[in-house]
Amino acid sequence: MKPYIFTLSHRKVWLDHPLPGDIELPHLAAALSGINRFVGLGFSDAQHCVIVSRLVPPERAQWGLLHDACEAYLGDVTGPLKSLLRGDGQASLYDGLQNTWDEAIARRFNIPIVDVKAWDQLATLIEARDSGQLNPHLSGAHQLAEWFDLPAESYLCQNSAKRLACYPPMLRESPEDARELFLARCAELGLE
Repeated sequence: MKPYIFTLSHRKVWLDHPLPGDIELPHLAAALSGINRFVGLGFSDAQHCVIVSRLVPPERAQWGLLHDACEAYLGDVTGPLKSLLRGDGQASLYDGLQNTWDEAIARRFNIPIVDVKAWDQLATLIEARDSGQLNPHLSGAHQLAEWFDLPAESYLCQNSAKRLACYPPMLRESPEDARELFLARCAELGLE
């Protein structure tokens, strides 16, 4: 099988050689709104990207919105599976493809790739909480200890529990609504 896909506009896109011209907003919005996080049990990638773009400082909002855009072409690979693919800490083929796509996406929209990891992780925790991925029989740092596989007393668990408590519950959007939210946020941020 050849490593290409067809986009919404029937464009043939090679997965191992993305070109900035291959990247189209209608395809991004449709694909990301149809991919759900947490192996299908969480928020859509489109809604997640909008959440991240609203959590980051304004100067990082464009990349915050597009930080997972490569998944519209490569699919979503869960964190635990990415860890397995990396084996003994080395970058995997997927990591390399993801970096190549990120660079093409940044060139397509003429924006820099900036670090949004902390806000991405916060959005993931909000979504995990609000889609039932955190153990409901635990609370606060103990819930996060199970999620991170760390002691509840760890700084990461304690700090994350405090941050998470600042955000009210969110509802998952339908794929259609997530698609519209994503496109509206693109327009708001001047991404065309």
